[in-house]
Amino acid sequence: RKMESIKGANLSVYSANGQYVYAVDLYGNFYVADAATGKLLKRFADHIYTASFDVSQDRKTLIAADLTFPELSLWHTATGKKGAVIAVDRPATGVMLNADGHTAWARQWISASQYDFRTGKESAQFISFADGEWIVITPEGYYNASPGGERYLSVRVKDQVYGIENYREAFFRPDLVKIALAGGSLQNFRKLGDIKQPPSVQIVDTPASVNTDEVM
Repeated sequence: RKMESIKGANLSVYSANGQYVYAVDLYGNFYVADAATGKLLKRFADHIYTASFDVSQDRKTLIAADLTFPELSLWHTATGKKGAVIAVDRPATGVMLNADGHTAWARQWISASQYDFRTGKESAQFISFADGEWIVITPEGYYNASPGGERYLSVRVKDQVYGIENYREAFFRPDLVKIALAGGSLQNFRKLGDIKQPPSVQIVDTPASVNTDEVM
């Protein structure tokens, strides 16, 4: 139905119970309206310039992916005040706040990431491919993958690119990925960026010519 009390909204969602409509417009105004009557209940001006937003099941918290700053932010729907913020390095085109109220999913180009507002960090990034393979990787470099997913994963050290097989023994850790997604800390574990460049292999002191069929 058309909400006469909300003008120029470009994004809107229903509350989990279907009783309220939440909307934002291009000017950063945030609206709360009664879904049955269309009556405007709240309006907060100049707050959220968002590409996407979601409202918690208890209707107390809103998460927004900001259009003007590379961040995800939590807002208190009762007061319109901004709460926790997480800086992101990839634009988010869709967000969803989890039932726990402190973790959220963000769709970012070809991937989706879980963020934890308690730590202010990304927990893990999920990437799926057209052939059905997938990778889940933490910011520290620990990962889980489908049987064929590893072939899409490589490591760049300066100008050199290496296959993940050089690091698989240390960083293929589905157990640590699970800990990260559950809110656990990996700060006491080494990071992929801390690993030194793999040694190069080359042939030295080659003979000028070989006169036999066998090289010793």
